[in-house]
Amino acid sequence: MPRPSLLAIVVIVAGCLGTLSACTAVSADANAEPETPAASQPGIGSGTADVTWTRLVAEFPFELAPGYSWPTAAPKAYFVAGGRVEDGVLDFDVAQYWLCGWETTAVTAHDATSVDAALDEIAKFKSIPAVDRWYIDEDVWEATVVHPAPAATSP
Repeated sequence: MPRPSLLAIVVIVAGCLGTLSACTAVSADANAEPETPAASQPGIGSGTADVTWTRLVAEFPFELAPGYSWPTAAPKAYFVAGGRVEDGVLDFDVAQYWLCGWETTAVTAHDATSVDAALDEIAKFKSIPAVDRWYIDEDVWEATVVHPAPAATSP
């Protein structure tokens, strides 16, 4: 299979960027000191984000793309004093990190075998439990990102 064309790169990157907005639910001073919010509030408090991140990474069902490793802590955006993160946001961030690694691999691979392997991994995104539970319309994502990507290659 030839290397992906510019169209394939645009399709894959657009898919990645389209889902990033779901991962930016917390916006405030990322350098603020963590504070453990009241246990009665829903979601994940900034005081437990690293524990949750570590658990989610350990439970993730697929391997990362070659050359990638999991961050050892949750993104700093989750450490906002008194902040809460909706249930599912960290779950989806872990899935998104995995996906973006494989998307980058697909568009930077230098051989057909690597491109094919990356596209096979990308196709697994929809089967990730967090995606199944929290993603709004994974069928549209699959139809607009996964299916067109192999056809959008240069000769």
